[in-house]
Amino acid sequence: FGASVFDAAYVLGDYLFRHSDTVRGKRVLELGAGTGLTALAAWLAGAREVVATDGDAELLTSLTDVNLEANVAQAHARAGQGAESPPQGKIYTAPLFWGNQEQERALGPPFDVVFAADCAACVYEEAFDALIDTMYRMAAEGAAIFLGYHRRHHSEGRFFERVEKSFELQSVPREQLHPDFARTEAISIFTLHRRPREEATSDDGGSILGPPPPVTSRPAEEGPSSWSS
Repeated sequence: FGASVFDAAYVLGDYLFRHSDTVRGKRVLELGAGTGLTALAAWLAGAREVVATDGDAELLTSLTDVNLEANVAQAHARAGQGAESPPQGKIYTAPLFWGNQEQERALGPPFDVVFAADCAACVYEEAFDALIDTMYRMAAEGAAIFLGYHRRHHSEGRFFERVEKSFELQSVPREQLHPDFARTEAISIFTLHRRPREEATSDDGGSILGPPPPVTSRPAEEGPSSWSS
């Protein structure tokens, strides 16, 4: 699945690019990045730092990194031909398997913006709780979380029931979506904002979060998975 670009990723990437104020100058995180399309849209929109994560480390190396490198190089090449200056932020990949708190801490949360496209999908049903917990832990208090969603199966309703225990959930008005999808009821973008920690609960009524991860800084040397302007 990660090697394909689905409609929800196109719609979310277009939204972030056209509403650049949502990410400009901010530190942002993509969950389930796959090809990296939506992360690139955030970078082009002026994000200060974009971390494109996926649970498939091999995919990050063989596909996502390649796409990021090629698109960053292309942006610089266009600038050299007289186009406007490329974004000044940095964009890179990192492995993150939903629910893995060690990998979460390695990224130095919290982030100003978190987003995911086509992750609330029936094929990931067994990982819904882990995805929601990771979204909560990685987002700063007051941060915006954007979810690109393509409705496919009734089982996905459990994801949203669970989300509403931890987040305030709102739907982006359809007229703000790309016109090719504005009338397609199956495609939506949702914004989520964290409920206070004491209100966020799991399905059994207990706390989903545990102690908050320490705030750390990512090392200056990002290694081979770093592409910056």
